[in-house]
Order: sequence, then C-alpha cells, then structure tokens
Amino acid sequence: MLNKFKKLSCIALIAAVSATSFTISSSVHAASSTTVNIDGAGAGRIFDGEGVLSGGGGNTKLLIDYPEPYRSDILDYLFKPNFGASYQELKVEIGGDINSTSGTEPSHARTREENANPNMTRGYETWLIHEAKQRNPNIKLSGLQWGAPGWIGDGNIWSQDNADYLVSYIKGLKSVWGYDLDYIGGNQNENFNGTSQQVRDYIVHILRPTLDRNGLSNVQIVAPDILSDNWAFANQIVNDPELKNAVAAIGYHYVNSTSTSNALNSGLPIWESEGWTGIGDWKGAFNLAKEMNLNYVNAKLTKTSVWHAINSQYNNAKWAHSGIMEANTPWSGNYIVQPTVWVAAHTTQFAQPGWKYLDSGCGVTSSGTSYVTFKKPNSGDYSTVIVTGGSPESMTFNLSGGLSTGAVHVWKSNSSEQFIQQNDIPVNAGSYSINLEANSIYSLTTTTGQHKGVAANPIPANNSFTKSYSENFESYAVGKTPKYTYDIEGAFEVSNSFGGGAGKTLRQVISKPIIPWNSWGDRGDSTNPSTFTEFGDLKWQDYDYNVDTLIENSGSVSIYGRVGRALSGGNVYDYTGYRLGIDDNGEWNLCYCDPYTYETGDDVTLASGTISGFSADTWHNLKLSFMGTNIKAYVDNNEIASITDSRRGKGMAGLGSGWNQAQFDNISVVGKESPPDPNPAIPQSEMTASATSEELENESNGAFNVLDEDPNTIWHTKWDLSDPLPQSITLNLGGTYDVNKIKVLPRQGGGSNGMITAYNVYASTDGIQYTNVASGTWAKDKTEKTAEFPATRASFIKLEATAGQGGWASAAEINVYHVTNQPNVALTKLSAGGTVQAGEEFTVQLGQGGVTQSVYAQDFKLDYDPSAFEFVSAHALNDTNQFVNTRQETIGKLRFILASLGTAVTGDAGILELKFKAKAVTQTVTGRIAVTDATLSDGQGAETMAQASSVDVRITTLPAGIPGDVNHDNKVSIGDLAIVAANYGKTSASTDWDQVKQADVHVDGKIDVDDLAFVARKLIE
Repeated sequence: MLNKFKKLSCIALIAAVSATSFTISSSVHAASSTTVNIDGAGAGRIFDGEGVLSGGGGNTKLLIDYPEPYRSDILDYLFKPNFGASYQELKVEIGGDINSTSGTEPSHARTREENANPNMTRGYETWLIHEAKQRNPNIKLSGLQWGAPGWIGDGNIWSQDNADYLVSYIKGLKSVWGYDLDYIGGNQNENFNGTSQQVRDYIVHILRPTLDRNGLSNVQIVAPDILSDNWAFANQIVNDPELKNAVAAIGYHYVNSTSTSNALNSGLPIWESEGWTGIGDWKGAFNLAKEMNLNYVNAKLTKTSVWHAINSQYNNAKWAHSGIMEANTPWSGNYIVQPTVWVAAHTTQFAQPGWKYLDSGCGVTSSGTSYVTFKKPNSGDYSTVIVTGGSPESMTFNLSGGLSTGAVHVWKSNSSEQFIQQNDIPVNAGSYSINLEANSIYSLTTTTGQHKGVAANPIPANNSFTKSYSENFESYAVGKTPKYTYDIEGAFEVSNSFGGGAGKTLRQVISKPIIPWNSWGDRGDSTNPSTFTEFGDLKWQDYDYNVDTLIENSGSVSIYGRVGRALSGGNVYDYTGYRLGIDDNGEWNLCYCDPYTYETGDDVTLASGTISGFSADTWHNLKLSFMGTNIKAYVDNNEIASITDSRRGKGMAGLGSGWNQAQFDNISVVGKESPPDPNPAIPQSEMTASATSEELENESNGAFNVLDEDPNTIWHTKWDLSDPLPQSITLNLGGTYDVNKIKVLPRQGGGSNGMITAYNVYASTDGIQYTNVASGTWAKDKTEKTAEFPATRASFIKLEATAGQGGWASAAEINVYHVTNQPNVALTKLSAGGTVQAGEEFTVQLGQGGVTQSVYAQDFKLDYDPSAFEFVSAHALNDTNQFVNTRQETIGKLRFILASLGTAVTGDAGILELKFKAKAVTQTVTGRIAVTDATLSDGQGAETMAQASSVDVRITTLPAGIPGDVNHDNKVSIGDLAIVAANYGKTSASTDWDQVKQADVHVDGKIDVDDLAFVARKLIE
C-alpha cells in the first residue's frame, strides 16, 4: 500500500510541478571571472545562418505519414521563426533511388526521358521544402547528391548527364513548387574524389557552365562536402582562380572546429556543411551548442548544418534516435520535442543570416566557457551566445562602437529546463555583468521577439501499431509511397496492376545499374543484392502474414516476417528476420537472413524446394505464419514448410525482390493471441541482483543493471581488475520456481570488454548451498546467450564467469525462465524496493502464491540481517486478517501468527506489510530478509507447508550533506523535488547522466519513484 501511495503522491506532485511555470534560483559563487570588451565597429565575418539536413537516408520518411494537426506542430518546432529551432537553411538530399545511410530517397528522373519532365512529387523532400518555406519564406535551400540512377554518365556522376540531372531538379523545384534552390553540391556526398582533378574539371567546365546556360547563375556551388578536417580543397582554391570563381563556399563535414590558413584566407566562406550527428537529449544538445560556438571561435566557420532534422525512421535502421526531434510512430501522432530544439533556438532566434560576428566578442575563457557575439546590420542591437564550462563563472561585458546600451534580455538552458527567459540585466555606463552556472547555455540580447513555442494540440500518447493490418492500395494515387512503408533498398510505389489488370498494387520499380553512395571509393552496387521495404511494429510477435505477389518478366519476390529489433542508436542496423523467397522458376527458400545476405551464401536456410508450374507474370499468394517457435510457409494456400526456430520471436513485416520489378497486393497481417507460455521468464521486477564485483566508482555498472530491461546499461566487474575472475552475479528470484534456463544479453555498446566466454550456473533454494546445474562456453559477440538445464527448484540463480574478454565480466540483461507445467505448490512471496539509503525506512510485502485451499490461519517465521536492518512494525494488508501473535523471538528473527476471520484467503494474495529501517553503514551493503518457515491451514485444520522466499535490499551510504538536498543549497525544498521530477525515468545509460545523477538520491543508477518519495518525505519532515 505504501508503494501505491508513493506512486500516486509522486504523480500528483509531478502534475503540480508541470502545471506551474517556475525557475529554481540559487546563488552562484563564481570560481573565476572574465571581462570582455566588445567593439561594435570591430572586425568579424558575416554569419551565414544555421542549417539542418533532411536526407542521407530515409530519416524523414515517416514524418509525412503523420496525421494533422500533429504533423504541422512538428514542422512548426523545426522551421517556424521565433517558435522553436527556427532553422535558417534546409539542406535536402537529391534522391537517387539508392540507400544513402538508413534508407532510400526516390529519384525525380529515373530515365533520360524522364529527366526532360521530372517527377517532383516523389518521396517527401520537396514536400518538406514546401512546408519549411510556408513557415519561413526566407529560409535558404540547399541540395546534395548521395547517389544517382545508373543511366547518368554510364555510371560516372561527374558528367554532363549529372549536371543536366541537377538542372532538371532545380528547374522542377521552381516550376512545380515555386521555390528557388540557393545552393547545390559540387561533389557526391563525402566522396574523397572531391579534391581530384576530375571533380575540379566537372565543377569548372561542366556544372557551373550548365547552371549558367540554363539561367541558374543565382544557384551557388558548395564543395567538396568531404568528411575530413584537412581542408585540402582550400589549397586548390587559393591556387586556381577558375575554381575559386566557380565555387561560392567551401564546405567540409565533421571538422572538429578546425580550419587551416588557406581555408581562412581563401576569400570564400567556410562552413561545416554537415556536422554533429547526435541524439537530441541534453548531452547531445549541449555538445551541439559547444560545436556551434567553437566552429566560429576556433575555425571562423560561419555556418553549421547539422545531420539531421528529425528521427522519422524505424528504430531498427541506422542511427536510430538521432536528430533534432523524434517522430517515428505516425499512427499514434506522438513525437518528442528534444533539448536540441532549444539549443538551436539559442542562436537562430537571436541572430539572422547577414548579421556580423564581432571577433572582439568571441572567445573561450580560462574556465572553458565559449561565447560568440553577433551584430545586426545598420543597428546597435546585438546578441551573445554563451556555452559555459564545468564550473560557475562571472562575465563582464564592456560595450563600445555604437552597440546598444539598452537592457539585456537573458534566456537560459540547462539539463533541467531549456530556453527559459530570465530577469533582464541593466547596462550601466556601457557595462554589465552576469553570473553563469556551469554546463549551461545563455543567450544575451538587446532584441525582442524570442519565444518558447508550445503546440496548441497536446502530444498524443505513444501507442503501438495495430496488431492486425491490411492494405490494398486503392486509396492512393499512382506513384505515391503508401503510409508506414520504409524503403531500405529500391523504391516501392503505388502502381496500376500488371498487364492492365483491375485495381492498384505496390510495385518495386528499380532495377540496376545504379550509382551507389560511394563515400569510401570502394563500394559497388553489388553490396546491396536485393530490394527491401519494411512496415509494422518491432513488437509484433505471433501473426499470419500473407501477400499477393507477382514477378514481372523474371527474377524473384520475397516476404519477410519478424524483422529487426529496436536499437539504441549508432551506425548499426538490424533488418534480420525470416524470409520466404521464390524465383520465377519456382525455386523457394525459407531462411533466417536479411536483405544484404540475399544470394550471398550467408543466408541461414531453414527449408527449401521447388514448386512445379510456378511462373512469372502471374499472381501468387505467399504467406508466413508465426506461433511461438513454430514457423510455417505457404505458397498459394499450400503449406510448403513447417519448422521450429527460436532465433527471433518478434519483429516487423517486409517485402522485397532481387532488383527486378515486382508487384504486391492485398497485404494482410493478422495478430494471434499467444498460448500460455510453458516456459516464461520470471519478471525482472520481482528479482534483485548482487555481485561479487561491480564497478560503481567510475561508472554506475552495478549488478542491478541486469534487471532494468535496458540493454544499454551493464553490470561490469571492477575496471582496475582488482577482482580477478572468476566472479559471479546472483539473482534472488523473489520466490521459488522450477528453473530450466537463463538468457544473458552481452553488452551492446562500448566494445567487448567483459563479454563472458566461459561460465558456470548454480541454483539454490536458500542462498547458501548452491548446486552446479550448467557449465559451458559462449562466443564473444553481442548475440543473446542461453544456458539450459533440467528443471531445478530454485530461489536463487548464480552466474559465475570463469573467463571473459580482457579479464573482466559484464552483462547487459539476464533473464531466468521457469517451467509452469509442474503441480501447484504453495509459495510465499517477499517484495521490496531494491535500494534504500542508510537511515531510511522502507517496506517489505509478504504474500502467498499458488495456494489452492481456503486458508484461515497462517504461521510465518522470518529472518533478517540485524547488522543491516532494524524491524519497525507490521500490519495486515486485509481487514479480515487479524494478528493473533507477533513476536520478535531474538534480534533478527520474527514470527507472525494470523487468523482470517470469516473470509478465507486463497490464490495469490498480499498478507503483511513489514516496515524496516536501514542502519547506518559506511559502505554500500546488501542485506537479506527471508521467510524461513510458513505453515498454512484450511478450515478443517489441514496444514500445508509453503515454499520459503527471500528478498535482498541494497543499502547505500548517505551522500555528503543533507539527505534529499539535490541542489546542495543546505536545505530540502520544492526545488529539490522539481529537479528529481524533471529527470524522472533517467538511468545511468542516459547520455546526460553526469549532469543529472545528483537526482538519484538512492544512488542505484536510476531516477524513479523511490527518489521522488524520499525527497517528498524529507520535504515534510
């Protein structure tokens, strides 16, 4: 009951906090001070604006599928001036029907003939341009290629064909949408050939003249768009007047805020034409803020374009979760306005393209605080953007050169809250000062109009994709991409039915050759052997999936099921699942594979055969049926395979072909209710973990991380190897089960250190005497590992690592499985919060489970660790239960005798709530509370012995200072509660953990309801 009260109380408190706008203030004692003399008439380069990319993969694809009004709200946050990120340039990929990172972008001209009359409504990039321009008519537009159709230049992208292809796009954008493109890339994205003589001649003798001949002299060329920080293109510029006259700006990618003398003296603007690439939480946002400032301070770069605008892709694709915003569940309307939106606003709402950097107002202090100052043309108004270092600081600004001496308006962001207006600062005698908090962002300005926009429509809940789905494509216009499909290779568009048949279908329209994205100069189009699109829910588990399919002329067709798994981010993907593929000659194959293993010999074939009479140009129905580990395959309603495989238990659906044209229709996914699992996992929430070694000083790599359902957190033995292997991690199961299997997920990021390669598994009913039930070796990789053994009665499972990479042991998640087809056995159950602070009171709930008789009396004996805990009190959870006797026989031993008056207790039920107090400890310890004996009796006096149980509770030492004083102001106040509430749900895996971990008052690697309740309790004590 107390846990429920805590939860409800904290929800109420959170609601109260969110309903009121407020700022937590504290006095800042500056560790250092800096004086800056800003001369409004001084030198500085012209600010060219802040840009954002859409492209380099299908990262914006799902945004167009969002329903209104939420789609418009998202676009407002990105592009509406003085509302959100307010981006000043949009750079889009000029699609080439090739995979350019996380997906494909359609081409406007797939043939030479189509180039004369381009299709400017394919895909979503021109739509996005339109939406951005509707919100900000002054936004600059830029285009860049990652790849191209194969007809161009016989495979040579630096050709007259390609220049004509770009002109076709630019003219089409104007004629169809009414918009002028401002910049065009002079090279294939990140192709190191960009500094070659070939590319130089293409820019000077082909691209620039072709633009000019077509009346596009206003379109400026940016080059070379290379991933490097050597600025070698600038060396060419300073020695080649023709090249310099053809190019308007030098753009490099990911330059680490560096430039060179030739770049600085080239006479051209120098830009980071792609940078950042991060996740939009506070850590990623703060890194972006630093990058934007330092790009000018250290390198005199006048524009930063970030990759990319929004994560509108499925979470099994490359660079999952990256982007300024996140919106990848269009069926729900849910989206996330991340801190990166407001970091961008700290510059874009305070300076416009054409403003001037004032070099005298730009620099880095001795404390690592960076600052840049912009001056409005023909005005004394100015803005200064400050990104502070790791310690408080004060800064004084002395103004001269005609700068305004009006009041300075201040906006601030930190890890707790972003883009909050502060009190104005008056300017006295041309000077003012400000005290700055560490790890924060400030914008100081004499301008007005800034605004932290809030959408008028509440953001909907993030609901799952429907369990059943069907589509016949009749509601779409020909050439459109249907909702929720996400093309990884090839292009899947609505088409008229093959051969003039009735109705519409989905058609894979691309065949090779293509010009792939070739950033490293060694990738041919053979590296993508098949086409593929996906849709649905990564949590789809048991379902029937069938599709009408047709191979045009020759080739193959495929359907996929249980595709992919959710990824935490980075340059990784997972399109693996089960594929049923069939060739035009009737040869079929059922495999565990992905689109990139197609016909490469790397497919894991599960079944294969040949169907006589199968042919191309004829409709055939393909079906996959999933139920648990059983997978069945059908062709034209005839079962062709039934296999058992457990490699993947859930995932999306997909379609594909072998780079031939193919058609798909009448897609049907019918979810099925799974039967009761005879071998379920014990809920992690019911278990606790302890280890013989864990790294808690340098990182929160405690044992508790294996039970947090988060694959990004890990248990790791001590980094300094002071605890050599073997080391073990023990799970208290929270009850007694017939255990037959454990699954261990190795660490999923940050290398392979600690991956367990040899192990023992032990089982115990009392946590003292253990029996070895399994031993073996595991491969050193990231796949989930399994150890199986005969069903064994256990209340504790110990995994011992006898060998691990680098001499360490680690694991991300551990799950324990039990069999359920055993006779019902009466159990006792103990549950408690996993971690408490020294001196804190906490509750333990005692219950019964698996009880089939009607119980009228109970006799429980408990032991607890008296060096760790002090018993406080107990009360019954049910009004019908009455204490007959409560006795503490000796310190550490309790006995409770209860009678149920008139109403029997049966089944699973809570019996007692026990209150304990954690004793003062000098270091973190784990103590145990255990039921050692339990006797139950029915109304006829028949007695039953219930299985014992136990629970482990971890006691952490009190942090220095006052318990609950999160902001270290020597008191516990509503401000402390607000900080915990603002960071609720974050864990040690969160990218901003170093900034927010002070809110983890229990020091258990997560900020949860226990932390809220603790601070709330201290607040009213």
